[in-house]
Amino acid sequence: MNRVAISLGGGIGKMIAFSSLTPALKEKYGEVILINPYPMVFYGNTFAYRNYTHGHEFLFEDHLSDIDVYKVEPYEMNEYRKDKMHLIDVFAKQLKLEKWDKKAQLFINRQEEAEAVSFIQNNLKGNEFVLMQICGGTSLYNPQDTKNKFSFSRDLPISIAQEIVNKIHQKYPGLVIIQAGFQTEPMLKDVINMVNVPIRAFFPLMKYCKTFISIDSFLQHTSSAFNKKGIVCWGGTDPKKLGYEHNINLENPLMQKCKEIHCHRPDTYFFDQEAMRAWSCPFDYECMNFDPDYVMESFDSIIKESVKK
Repeated sequence: MNRVAISLGGGIGKMIAFSSLTPALKEKYGEVILINPYPMVFYGNTFAYRNYTHGHEFLFEDHLSDIDVYKVEPYEMNEYRKDKMHLIDVFAKQLKLEKWDKKAQLFINRQEEAEAVSFIQNNLKGNEFVLMQICGGTSLYNPQDTKNKFSFSRDLPISIAQEIVNKIHQKYPGLVIIQAGFQTEPMLKDVINMVNVPIRAFFPLMKYCKTFISIDSFLQHTSSAFNKKGIVCWGGTDPKKLGYEHNINLENPLMQKCKEIHCHRPDTYFFDQEAMRAWSCPFDYECMNFDPDYVMESFDSIIKESVKK
């Protein structure tokens, strides 16, 4: 059996997106060793031979010294930067794959499934629920870095998010809202703040939720594993490059100052600096100032669609 290793970098969402390629990777390369910062994403993945962090003890001596290693980074490729090729497709091109899917491969074990069902029955009293994520871009390993963020081009302002929550409660009083995030991020009121919990706890919750409202972060990538339709609010990043067709991908129609939505700035991979610091938006991230009623129109459509089913 052939064996190769693939070295990856980036956040949890990026790893979830990459997981969609693991069936094609096994078919092409045989035994695949994944070296990545978030191995919990790949737990139980039957298409991966081994799954290690970059700091795994004796990684080179025991596993890499005599096999091919591919280090891939789509963010550095012109196809991603200029041509708006989807992240997963650029990964596939770098790894010379011929056929692949964009469905994340997330494997939920029996205990995780049981814990999710128990949580829904006991804590939510069996009520239907919605997942919500309004902040992103902070490492799971350093949640305190939220205080030092330099870009908010993906975050939904807390005031707007809270108004959306209030409108959902007014119109759908039986729905429970669960916020995903860190304790260091802005906390919504009248929701279950499910923060600083194992990231894998959200995999089965995505499976069972009514729908979700998210920014471009791990939650929207997770939805692809279960084809769960939700709402994703896009600002500085581009749904063509990072989104999924099964979701409602919203762009802010009220932008008046900025003429370059989905600018992907600051481009930290290509030295996007100004005055000895990372580039900052001169329009105060206008792209993420969504009208709550505009978001609610899409939310209502998903609820009506689910009732018909």
